[in-house]
Amino acid sequence: MPPYMKTIWLIVRLASVLSLLVVGSDTFYARSEPGQPPEYCTVFHHMVKSGGSTIKHNLHISSRAAGGPRPGSCVAGGGKRINSCKEAFNSSAVIMGYAELMRQDGPLEAVRRDCEYFTLLRHPVDRLVSAFFYCPTDHDLQLRPPKWCGYADDPLPATDRLLEFAQQHWKNMAYKQMTFGMYCPHGLICEATEVETAPGLDEPHGLDVLQKVEDILSGYTAVGIMEHWDLSMQLFNARVRSPVRDWNMTVRSNAGLPSELRDEVLQWAHDSPVIHRLMATDLLLYSFALSIFKRQTTESLGTNWLGGSSRC
Repeated sequence: MPPYMKTIWLIVRLASVLSLLVVGSDTFYARSEPGQPPEYCTVFHHMVKSGGSTIKHNLHISSRAAGGPRPGSCVAGGGKRINSCKEAFNSSAVIMGYAELMRQDGPLEAVRRDCEYFTLLRHPVDRLVSAFFYCPTDHDLQLRPPKWCGYADDPLPATDRLLEFAQQHWKNMAYKQMTFGMYCPHGLICEATEVETAPGLDEPHGLDVLQKVEDILSGYTAVGIMEHWDLSMQLFNARVRSPVRDWNMTVRSNAGLPSELRDEVLQWAHDSPVIHRLMATDLLLYSFALSIFKRQTTESLGTNWLGGSSRC
């Protein structure tokens, strides 16, 4: 082969490889012209203590690997955080955070375009116990009385302290996180303490609010379930546009330190009628989310749920 032909051949091979790399990245992380918003908008709604930190970390590192901008972030608070969130909806392909804080009559995303939402939910009792055994440090926004930490040196039994934690703080956290935007003053992103609590199911309009929440969740592009982690990652692969090349590589982390005490408290909580009454709304919401998850995995992955199985 003449030298000039060899050079041309090498250039063609190199161009082919580069084109594959670019397509592989841009398929999931579409770029647009400078000064224009990205071609899509994907929002991850972070339900605390449900594997969300792992999902956010994956979105961060995948964005960096794809050469794209850092994902936008929307968290509770005012001032700069509100402006940061608005900017994220104007300029970011991926937005992460407590997204339902923003769903108001005039949502912040209306300044740009419709976004596709995805999330992960966890069984409410497991989530409660995980939160109870998560012990925030002084700089953590979730700082709370020491007795509400499962491993605290306290004269009260851990089960009594868990019950108090559930009654006075945690309550129906999934329901609360999904209704923030309905009760936060317009144009703000509120802390939990600043938001009027959504009515319980036994209160006036409680069932109407739950129906609104279910309608919102039904519109999510993907609803994952932490107890079905691997299948949830496959669902995200099939339905979520993001810089993540393969969600199947996502390893669940921050599961908490196993201990005999934690196992005992978890079993007690699952068996406790009082805990179930306290978390009745979240249990209903979780059951509804699970039905969405099963429908989506059946449609997108061909999952067979007959007989209680989940064979793909």
